[in-house]
Amino acid sequence: EEGRCLARDIGSADPERMTPGKLASAVKDACLPAGIKIEVIEDTLLTDYPLLSAVARASMPVERHRPCVVRLSWSGTGD
Repeated sequence: EEGRCLARDIGSADPERMTPGKLASAVKDACLPAGIKIEVIEDTLLTDYPLLSAVARASMPVERHRPCVVRLSWSGTGD
């Protein structure tokens, strides 16, 4: 249920309220207590994610709308 609520909150908010940085923070706040490793990638988008960079090039100059990639890793047992 918590995952569904998180997905609803981050997926249905308007872009001014749920910017990429705020989305990354919300995911961190929700996942770190569960032991999920989180990596937020912002600095290497041009080299590591060229297609994302091409699509998001218009939002790059606006600080609050700069894209980021949130990578989640789980290495637990699944209990």
